[in-house]
Amino acid sequence: MDLEEELRRAMAERASGAAAPATLAGDVRRRHRRRVARNRAAVGVAAAAVVAVAITPAYQSFQADPVGSPTDTAGEGTGPPNGRGPSGGPKNLPVPGPSSTLPPRDGPGTGTPRPDASRAPGDPAPEPAPAPGAGAKPPRWIGYLPTGLKALAPCADHRKGGRTTTACKWSGAGGWAEVHVTRGPGLTAPGDVPGVPSLPSVTGGAKVHGRPAVATDRPDRGRQITWVERPGVGVTVLVGPALRDQLMSIAEGVRP
Repeated sequence: MDLEEELRRAMAERASGAAAPATLAGDVRRRHRRRVARNRAAVGVAAAAVVAVAITPAYQSFQADPVGSPTDTAGEGTGPPNGRGPSGGPKNLPVPGPSSTLPPRDGPGTGTPRPDASRAPGDPAPEPAPAPGAGAKPPRWIGYLPTGLKALAPCADHRKGGRTTTACKWSGAGGWAEVHVTRGPGLTAPGDVPGVPSLPSVTGGAKVHGRPAVATDRPDRGRQITWVERPGVGVTVLVGPALRDQLMSIAEGVRP
């Protein structure tokens, strides 16, 4: 008899008095189901952990910093002046939403002028602005003007017949005055200066700066005087009725 047969007989004799309980098969199946359920649960938890670890870095890389966060505030003071953050990327700037509105702006062709908020309804319209140069100081070659006169406009030059006449005009509450200086050939006597009338009202014997002059009354009851300051330079001073007594003072102050 071989060894295998002896072992079988010994095992049979050993277990001949033993009997398996009736619930053995059911207990074995229940233990098997519990083991399978525990294994599946462990596999599911491990898979969920792996997925969470893989998704977290990607989510953080796509999440933008909110406007006004400490990172964005620091970038405004330390970043380059081209609107980019410290890392070189664009800063998170606020974008106006649909509710943002801009004040209306009158454009060309709208036909709706902007009302003047500084003027109440019914108030008279403001006076037009004075001409450029109005109120400017007189030229240096005019030494005297009565108080209260202001320039109506800058002195202007007019050319005619080879001669140039510079005309300066002033006006004010006390009256008006004009000075005309003509430069050109052929001016040697007061009668050679343009604008000198040959009327009986011409008064001879007047002088300005010691030079012969011609004074005359004007149709508007004003007065004027003309003389030749030097060959080629003639001067005429005109005043309104209120400044007749100031004519000679103005004329003596003109030295072109």
